[in-house]
Amino acid sequence: MAKAAGRSVQAVIDEAIAEGRRWERLCYALVMFFILLGSVVLLVGVVRESGLVALAGSVFAGLFWPALRYAERSA
Repeated sequence: MAKAAGRSVQAVIDEAIAEGRRWERLCYALVMFFILLGSVVLLVGVVRESGLVALAGSVFAGLFWPALRYAERSA
């Protein structure tokens, strides 16, 4: 707490925003990862006419929603 007394309010706010931005970027990276990999798996399932693989790709691509919601909430 003694360390915080020497800093300005703006410095504390800027540090808190910077800490949150790191997690926000991670969430958006996970959103892109889930969408890309899920789409690839879905396409592979469709091309190979494998319903279970296509279903797995759909489920995996759908996982971007929780990551997106968390990123929006933390922003």
